[in-house]
Amino acid sequence: MKKIILALAILSCAGSLRAQWYLGGAVGGSYTVTKDGDGNNLDDWRAISMLPEFGYHLNDRLAVGLSGGFSYSKNKIAFPQSALLNRSWNVTPYARYALVRYKKFDLIAKAAVSAGHCLQTLTGQSSYLDHYFTIPIEYDLYGAYVTPMLAYNLSGHLMLYTNLDFASLKYEYRKYEGGGKESAISFGADSNSAFNTGDINVGFIYKF
Repeated sequence: MKKIILALAILSCAGSLRAQWYLGGAVGGSYTVTKDGDGNNLDDWRAISMLPEFGYHLNDRLAVGLSGGFSYSKNKIAFPQSALLNRSWNVTPYARYALVRYKKFDLIAKAAVSAGHCLQTLTGQSSYLDHYFTIPIEYDLYGAYVTPMLAYNLSGHLMLYTNLDFASLKYEYRKYEGGGKESAISFGADSNSAFNTGDINVGFIYKF
C-alpha cells in the first residue's frame, strides 16, 4: 500500500512540474512607405522577425524563459538612391509577470537582456550618378528592455499574445568590427534598433 501511495505522489508531482513548462514563439513584421506629392516612393521600410521561445512558470503570474531569433529588414531611399539591408540574430533570457487579469485577458510586463550579432549592407549611388558603392557594417549588440504584452488565454494550455512595442523602453549597446562603439536609449518601436521585432507581431504559448 505504501508503494502505491508513493508512486501516486511521484506521478502527481511529475504532472505538476510538466504543467509548468511551455513552448512558443512569435512572428513580427512591419511595412512603411513615405510618398511625395506626386505619389512617388521616397522611403520604403519593411521588416520581419521570427522568435521561438521556451520557459517555465514559477507561479500563476511569474515566468522565466529564453528566446532567440532572426530578424531581417530593408530600408530603401529613392534619392539619393540607397538601401540598407539588416540581418541579425539574438539570444534573450527574460522574465515576465502578469500585472492585470480580466477574464481571459492578461496585461503582462516583460523584462529581458539580449546579446546578438548584426550584419548590415549599405548600397547606394554617389553624387556622381555613374558611381555605385557597397559598404558592409558588422557589429555585436547587447541590450536590455522592458515591454508590455497583451495576452489572451484560449484554454488552460494555449495562450496568444502580442508585444506592445510602441510602449517599450530599450537600451542598446553596439560594438563594431574594426573598432567603434555606441549606445542608445529609446522609447517605443524604433526601426533603427536591431532588437525591433516589428510593428505587428503575434505569438503563442503552449503549456505542457
